[in-house]
Amino acid sequence: MANALDNPYGLEDKQWRFVQEYLTDFNGSRAYREAGYKARGNAAEAAAWRLLRNAKVQVALKAEAEKLLDRYAVTPEKVVREYARLGFSDARHYADWDADGVILKASTELSDDAAAAIAEISEEQRTFGESTVRNLKLKLHSKVDGLNGLAKYLDLFGESKAFSELGQGLASLVSQVRKPDASA
Repeated sequence: MANALDNPYGLEDKQWRFVQEYLTDFNGSRAYREAGYKARGNAAEAAAWRLLRNAKVQVALKAEAEKLLDRYAVTPEKVVREYARLGFSDARHYADWDADGVILKASTELSDDAAAAIAEISEEQRTFGESTVRNLKLKLHSKVDGLNGLAKYLDLFGESKAFSELGQGLASLVSQVRKPDASA
């Protein structure tokens, strides 16, 4: 993210810091406090809401969000692909098992989609006398989170109004950044 010296939008220092902070997690109250404003609680929330509607702040948020999206090549297609990797992961992609036990597949056998859904893989060995016990752990990212992300993207639950205003997170910014400017 840009530093305070890279403020090409004519914002006050605190406003510019607010823009930078807001783009980290889309939490207006937190960004307001981190920017150095003194309000707390409901007052911070209301002040952040007003700041998000400031025309100069909106211009800066949209432009800086677009820079981030471009820098990291974030596209709706990539986001949907990652949600799908999580939501449609299947235990059979990672291991084989039968009555005799479980055998994890080698990393070279995993597809890119399967590998992307892995949150953690670890091995622990303990020795008890002359015996060694090997403990393998494979943890996937949340399948429910992946499916919920896809459902939200596809508006399966009729919640599209959640994306209609600036300040509702990345989906709102992406939709505004990717639209041609009507005033141009």
